[in-house]
Amino acid sequence: MSAISVGFEHPTNPDLTAMHDARIAFSFEGYDPADCFTPPISALANPDMRFRVARLDGAVVGMAALRMDDGWGEVKAVFVDPATRGKGVARALMDNLETTAREEGLSTLRLETGNLHKDALQFYPRLGWIEIPRFDPYPVNETSIFFEKVL
Repeated sequence: MSAISVGFEHPTNPDLTAMHDARIAFSFEGYDPADCFTPPISALANPDMRFRVARLDGAVVGMAALRMDDGWGEVKAVFVDPATRGKGVARALMDNLETTAREEGLSTLRLETGNLHKDALQFYPRLGWIEIPRFDPYPVNETSIFFEKVL
């Protein structure tokens, strides 16, 4: 069985460039750019971010970030290589972010995803996330779906 590892790597690591490019392309696919809120690589290195990379047998297969806020956190930039979906990579990333959030003293996590990301819309509720109304700083639009999980 293949081993999934999740840990911190600096987002500007050249080893991650192809995964970032795939994440951004996937995030914009089918959406008006004004309705796409995926963070650029530079934002993932901000001090309020906890960036994680998933590797499967040493190869980069996924990434996600946790943005720290006042008492809560926002999950950002969750992406798994399509060739490795269904192998537990997304769950490993989300478990790591939840553990990190608890260690940081956060009680609630939130996220925004697009209505065309059908896999995500099925995945998050399986992990205990519930759909919620829009939260700031997101503008009102017809493509964003919001979730929350109390830790």
